[in-house]
Amino acid sequence: HDREKQRYVQQGSAFLKELGITDEKAQIIPSMARKWKQINKFIEIFASAYEQIDAEQKELNIVDFGSGKGYLTFALYDYLQEQQKVPLITGVELRRNLVEFCQNVAEKVHFNHLDFFEGDVRSYQPEKLDVMIALHACDIATDFAIHTGIRLNASMIMCAPCCHKELRPQLHSPEVLQPMLQFG
Repeated sequence: HDREKQRYVQQGSAFLKELGITDEKAQIIPSMARKWKQINKFIEIFASAYEQIDAEQKELNIVDFGSGKGYLTFALYDYLQEQQKVPLITGVELRRNLVEFCQNVAEKVHFNHLDFFEGDVRSYQPEKLDVMIALHACDIATDFAIHTGIRLNASMIMCAPCCHKELRPQLHSPEVLQPMLQFG
């Protein structure tokens, strides 16, 4: 426990303050500690997967479907810039207030190739896609996002559906496994 953890995002990054993760002194706000940990874990997973695709590619066209408040979207943009890449990222979100908020933050921190679009996976159709992200996209949005990634031949697809509460009651395990699987 005495060694420092590897961080993929610099704690002093301006976007962290704008998103309410750090304070004026670039210290993590205690209530945002879990989000800070999630951000770094996401970038760690992305970095590992990214090593497996064309690392020579300078420009990366990325779409984050269901980008929400943009924590991971901003972190990915920041990380790729640090890696000397040109991230061309679009966050797609249904909620207008979050789209406007994120677009304002992107402009304020000079993330010039980070844009936010009000809509969903069916209304936003990119022409080119290298990386498709859909984390916790609701209902069948994950399915549409995966289809978009495959159709556009994305090099990387990162997704995790959110609707486990809908799916879990539909899953039935064999009786012999019930004691082991009854709680998930």
